[in-house]
Amino acid sequence: MSNGTSNPSIPPFVPPGPTDSRSPCPALNVLANHNYIPHNGLDISPLQLIRALQTVYNASLPFSIFITLAGLWTAGYIKWTPWPKLRIRSLHALAAHNVIEHDASLVHENALPIHPSLKSTFSSYDSKSPYPPPSISTHQGKLFAPTSPSPSLLAALLSDCTTPHPTSPHPGLGMSDIKRARQRRDKAISPPSTKLDFIHEAFAWGESAKIMCVLGVGNFDDDDDNEGSGRVVSAERIKAWLGEERLPDDWTRPEPFGILKTNNVKGLIQKAA
Repeated sequence: MSNGTSNPSIPPFVPPGPTDSRSPCPALNVLANHNYIPHNGLDISPLQLIRALQTVYNASLPFSIFITLAGLWTAGYIKWTPWPKLRIRSLHALAAHNVIEHDASLVHENALPIHPSLKSTFSSYDSKSPYPPPSISTHQGKLFAPTSPSPSLLAALLSDCTTPHPTSPHPGLGMSDIKRARQRRDKAISPPSTKLDFIHEAFAWGESAKIMCVLGVGNFDDDDDNEGSGRVVSAERIKAWLGEERLPDDWTRPEPFGILKTNNVKGLIQKAA
């Protein structure tokens, strides 16, 4: 099977099967779909995830550890056989609503209220189990958020692409474009008076910054009058990474980034015209 890219050293892209566990995070799902972490999305060791984040995304060691610790905080457990081992139980457990996951994702629908007929099912379900019961799988609720990208939200994000791209014939997603998308999704939280809390708002803007760091090309601040105007992500990369959750056809390992750079890029997005 093709790896989905022009780089023969990248493991093949294998879409998730019906029993494979996935998260609301495209970055982690891509790692599983290319077998950098277990393809079934279960029983992930901290070292596996740290190595994958560094190998594929060129994330700094501190940033990779931070992301892994967040995963362990949400879905960590000790596997006792044949000896005690710390593990992330499943990618799906990271969909626990308002822990790390949050409303207003760029390409994932908000978590829905739990239907009264499912309340007993949700209340009896251990959020760290590898798989949810079928009723939860087919009716995501406030306990868990959707883990598959929304075609309509992906289309809306692609419609935000208005910035010329240096190598693509189509406009890409620039800094001002992703700011506009981020603000639109913030306004879509229901009820309208509801806002993301400070922590989840920081996560949301930080995720936009990571998209620009991992997928974008060009300088972040090559224009003193419009900081960040030179960074742009191609529409093709958005479709592949966010929509299909695979490495883009033209994938190359991005330049290094970590916590400080992500925070700086977040600020540039927020200041973009």
